[in-house]
Amino acid sequence: MSVERSISDVGCAGAFKAAQTNLVLYQQLHGLGYSSDGLARVRGSYELATTLFAGQFRPCGRTFIAHLVGTASILAEVRAAEPVVVAGLLHAAYEEGDFGFIRWRHRRDHLQNVVGAEAEDLIWRYGRLKWYGGGASTQFERFDTLDEIERTIILMRLANELDDHMNFAHQLSGELEYEHGQQHDVIVRIAEKLGQERLAMALRQVYTEPDDMTWLAPLRTCHTGSYNLAWSHGAALRKLLRYIPTRYLPF
Repeated sequence: MSVERSISDVGCAGAFKAAQTNLVLYQQLHGLGYSSDGLARVRGSYELATTLFAGQFRPCGRTFIAHLVGTASILAEVRAAEPVVVAGLLHAAYEEGDFGFIRWRHRRDHLQNVVGAEAEDLIWRYGRLKWYGGGASTQFERFDTLDEIERTIILMRLANELDDHMNFAHQLSGELEYEHGQQHDVIVRIAEKLGQERLAMALRQVYTEPDDMTWLAPLRTCHTGSYNLAWSHGAALRKLLRYIPTRYLPF
């Protein structure tokens, strides 16, 4: 049985399949010809993600780690370089990850030690890219002036968008009436400008509302953003402590 045929835990959009577990992702990467060293770095990235996103869920109720795996899987599907796939697994680290008692100024060093400088730089830039609230339109307008790294970051954003909308995830969350000011048509056109026609087609499909949404109504959550079930008050306390000068802390 081929690797492709053995994949069962996937999200789908048209011809796109996105792994949702690390085991399926490893099979996918092996089947696509990624190196053993690359697979080892992906595993390290995944293991770090499990600590940064423990107890976290996307608005639809899916685990955050499944979304991270799905994003990395889509990047692999479009044959992104290994550091990009690694970065895809941690793309939300600086926005949503819980670094515990690691202080803000040490976060980047912590990630670099695990994923390397190139992948960490992509993760850092991803978090700083203006995308919501009209940001995607801005990126589209200045597309011809973007350098290779900036286009790679946008590719990561597109992979995130696709995985976040697969399997009616958007319709099953409280985000249904909360679009972050995104312009779906612009995002599809950005994918086309990147030369990612398959990705553009898949995005166009997941952005299209199904004809019958009545069966989705009782399954919809009230969450309009990611949420944490693992000691949420403790997470807030840890974030507060990172701002306190070190000399005032016993650790």
